[in-house]
Amino acid sequence: MRPRFNLVPALILGAHACLLEAPLRAENRFFIGEVTVPEKAADQKLDVHCEHDVAARAYSLSIQYDSKAMRVTSIGHEGTSVENPDFWGDTSREGEIALGVVLDTTSPLTRYLPPASDHTLARVTFDVIGKAGTTSPIAFKDDLGQFNPVDNVLTNESGRDVPIELTNGTLRIVAPAATVPIANAGPDQIVPEVSRVEIDASRSHSPEGKSLVFAWRQTGGPPVQELSGQDTSQISFTVPPVGGDSEITFELVVTETGSAPSKTAKDEVKVFAIDLDQRRGALQAVPGAAQVIDGATRAILFQGDLSWNSAMEDGFWTRMRFTPGGAGDESTLLRGTSLHWDSNSNGVFDASDEKLGGTETVAVDGDPVEFTFFELLRNGETRRFFLVADLEPQGSRGFLLPLAILGAGLGATRRARRAGSRARRAVFRGLIILLVAAAALVPVACGGGGGGGRGGGGGGGQPTVSREVRFDVVAPNDVGLQGTETGVQVGASGAPIQGPALDLRTVP
Repeated sequence: MRPRFNLVPALILGAHACLLEAPLRAENRFFIGEVTVPEKAADQKLDVHCEHDVAARAYSLSIQYDSKAMRVTSIGHEGTSVENPDFWGDTSREGEIALGVVLDTTSPLTRYLPPASDHTLARVTFDVIGKAGTTSPIAFKDDLGQFNPVDNVLTNESGRDVPIELTNGTLRIVAPAATVPIANAGPDQIVPEVSRVEIDASRSHSPEGKSLVFAWRQTGGPPVQELSGQDTSQISFTVPPVGGDSEITFELVVTETGSAPSKTAKDEVKVFAIDLDQRRGALQAVPGAAQVIDGATRAILFQGDLSWNSAMEDGFWTRMRFTPGGAGDESTLLRGTSLHWDSNSNGVFDASDEKLGGTETVAVDGDPVEFTFFELLRNGETRRFFLVADLEPQGSRGFLLPLAILGAGLGATRRARRAGSRARRAVFRGLIILLVAAAALVPVACGGGGGGGRGGGGGGGQPTVSREVRFDVVAPNDVGLQGTETGVQVGASGAPIQGPALDLRTVP
């Protein structure tokens, strides 16, 4: 024997391998065995095996097969004992398999195959093109290869080729097994109670192209109503009212016509009926959660937790609506409002929390704000959310009128300097009156005296503005939810919920 695939030892030692002078040992051999496959079968598998009593680092294979019996579609190492080798060199062509493999090419060399009675070295995928009754050899034969001649070589951990015994294989092609029809009752479904359901088994078929006879029967669950089409490929029925989510099962039997004896096949389909009275999300407010944040430029007006629990299907969260419930002038006190969910799961609102929907403003005091979006809720999952508003600065606006009055007075003082004494006295008297008026207007302009309602009277009959804001969830349908499978629209238990009050009198 002479090794011809010199890349294997060269990668290990940097020189040609030396053949050990030792007798052949049954413990070191390549073998295939007998492979029996049906006629016209595709994607068949053939493994090349190795039995060895040495630690192996590399090998090369040189195999010949009958290209009239099988058509090789791929040769690989996935799923074998040598997955992900450092080197895989394939020079195969029609009728020949010629490849070399090195497990480890990077120093220090640590990867090898320990001694074993059976390691798989390569996996061959092929289609059967020979006739039934054909027996074809799959033989180890040295000196094959399209570019470089390849021998059957096993290399030990020292980089030396060890003598191996070669045990050829046999491909045996047999008649395909007797065919039976394929019954396909269609996919399982999740539907609401009192809904019309159609089950389609038209993907059932006969491998021989023969016609099929269909027969359906209900095998479990509450009896369905208005069942039709039991002897066709499609049946339809109405799901009855259910007390709790229920499972309805149907069995399909298909029979192939023109067969003696008759050939049949069965399949089962399940329909999960949803109890609409139990299909709700759960909503609860986080108590005492209203607060001013971000240097008094924003406020959290409502915090809550929303959960979805259904073993049958997940839910889509699609809407939230909040209605002002406090006595404050929301349109004056608040800029835009936005809804966020706790996307980083730390339990508190921060800048990284994802926004749901757009930004909504309170155009008229008492008008609700509504956010629409599309968010998936998994079964058993709870989402914390935050209603956040930008605050309208109040202090700077309140001082504009007093400052205007004072500015007018100072301008009049400068003009009085150039006038006579009588004019100066008149100007000073006017200035004193303006200063008194400005001082009186400051608390009114700043929105003080809260608690008097939107137009309520304070002392002296002047209207005062309450700066208490509160947002409530006033009805279950303020929360939009629907099943991902059924599309059923549901509300949220726990509503109505009164949100916490937030007093903005201390906000500049």
